[in-house]
Amino acid sequence: MSSSEVSGRIRLAAAQPGLEFVVRDGLLATVAAGTQRLDVTVEPGLYQIERRAGDATSTDVVLVPPGGEHREDGVRLALPCVAPVSAADGARPEFRAAAEAASAAVADLVAAVDVTGVMAIAAGPRPPAGTGALVVAMCQDAPLGEHPHHRDVELLDSRGRPVPAWRIGWRLAEPGIAAWGSVLPPGGYSLRARPAGADAATNLPVYVAGGWQTVVFCLHGDRLDRKRMSVNMTPLDVPWRAGAPSHTAAEAALAGLRRGRPVFGADVTSHWLAGADPIDPMVGILTAHALRVAGEAGGGAYDGIVGRLRELLPDHPDVTALAMLRDGRIDPGELSVSWPPMLLASYRDLILPADLVSPSAIIDGSAAERIAGRLVPHGPWLAWSEPPSTLHEPLSLAVETLAGRLLPDPVASARVTRFLGQVAGFEGTTAADVRTRWSATDIARATELPTRAVSDVLSGPPSGGAMRGWGLDHPRIARLPTSEEVE
Repeated sequence: MSSSEVSGRIRLAAAQPGLEFVVRDGLLATVAAGTQRLDVTVEPGLYQIERRAGDATSTDVVLVPPGGEHREDGVRLALPCVAPVSAADGARPEFRAAAEAASAAVADLVAAVDVTGVMAIAAGPRPPAGTGALVVAMCQDAPLGEHPHHRDVELLDSRGRPVPAWRIGWRLAEPGIAAWGSVLPPGGYSLRARPAGADAATNLPVYVAGGWQTVVFCLHGDRLDRKRMSVNMTPLDVPWRAGAPSHTAAEAALAGLRRGRPVFGADVTSHWLAGADPIDPMVGILTAHALRVAGEAGGGAYDGIVGRLRELLPDHPDVTALAMLRDGRIDPGELSVSWPPMLLASYRDLILPADLVSPSAIIDGSAAERIAGRLVPHGPWLAWSEPPSTLHEPLSLAVETLAGRLLPDPVASARVTRFLGQVAGFEGTTAADVRTRWSATDIARATELPTRAVSDVLSGPPSGGAMRGWGLDHPRIARLPTSEEVE
């Protein structure tokens, strides 16, 4: 009797994207693992089958007899995630409906504009080619009926100015649930969260890509929680739908990144970014990062994903950051960013290291440079703190100026000054001596600041000091805008 006649088989198939299977033998050694589908020939005996969706797992022990088969079709497992996708664990129907309605209104508006050439909701000119859109959906999960926290959040443009449309058009499904959507010019924005009665604020960068809806989901208790946030994307004229497999795939990919390993691989390019289903580029962005964290960025899967992402989102800072990693090493080439990416890993692991290789990787004086000393690293999303003194200024993200001239960032100044003092104390020398022996690049690497920001501090006045030694012949002065130009 041949071995094939006595061997058994295990066949598993999921009904949702990103569901992972692991088969272990009686000694709990892994026999096979896969995502979505698994078909493996095994020796007769007992096997443990683990099903995993994000942080949720279920296990069973099954007996595979000689020549027999264990088969599971249409496997589902509730996925713990923020976005109220159809596979989400405990998603409130009202939250799902509010997000779908806000996104559908944007898509309908775009369709009406395409037909008539005028805005369907508010009279105005036809949006320019490449217009994008932002949808924000918030769900308060405890306790309901209290302060509506969407009022504690502002939407700012790339110059720190409030977006006027943010205050109108909110859809309130019930107490604690709110959704908003609008067509916007492509580019960088930030959600500035300031709980009622608080002085300090936290900013979360958002990038609106031309031709796409960027859909942001937030869960919150007594205040907005940046760790419980998710981002999906959908083509501008295609409403976000909870049942779209690509959005569930994006949530599964985010769960994989949180655990530091990819849920998907090369199939991201061939399926999730190919248009077989409604495309959500976040699947690719999150999977590429997970591949990088798992040490798999040197292969064709990573390059294929990033190449396709650059076709879909050529100006997106997270995509630009991923493209700065080539053949497994940091090589920014001519690439540069001016607006912070949405993911902390894009900034900390790719953009800042790229700046050490080429200081032009971060545009001088840009928001991407200025937020380096203010990062608030919680969860996978990038956030930065905003000092109370700037909360009511119309250009809170703009560089601090004196008579329209650039000043070194005070947070960067304090960090560099503290580092020089620590090194001097350890070596038994002076900060001035350390300053002459350490290059700006080395200090930038040690302090996790952009090289240009460190150079500004070293060539500028000491933190809290006067302006002596830093006159109008500073190399960056001539091209900086005056206060009249930024109004």
